[in-house]
Amino acid sequence: LKPLSHTSWILIQYRTRRPRSRPCNSRDMAYCRPAGQFCCGCSVLHGVKLILLVHFAVNVLLILQAIGLVFFPQGNWMGAESLGFEVALAGYGLAGCAIIIAAGYGIATKTEGFLRV
Repeated sequence: LKPLSHTSWILIQYRTRRPRSRPCNSRDMAYCRPAGQFCCGCSVLHGVKLILLVHFAVNVLLILQAIGLVFFPQGNWMGAESLGFEVALAGYGLAGCAIIIAAGYGIATKTEGFLRV
């Protein structure tokens, strides 16, 4: 067996190299399938309802805390020192409740537009 010359070795390397990758097209991108289940195997519908329920409970607690601090300041409330901040949190909770109620209506009537808010 005769040893390979330097030029033969370069030619073999050039021919056996992996081809250059081509630029990505939108057609070449990976396709992500929609979710089929939530958390531990529950349906997506139950997952959406659970998330809406938890967020609704948090918003109601924010509103109740602000009401307690404004109307019953002598009570033991775990709130901010600033009354303006508490009122702003109550406004956030009220806006969130309206959005959550609209999303619940969207789930009940199977109207996707209400859920995309």
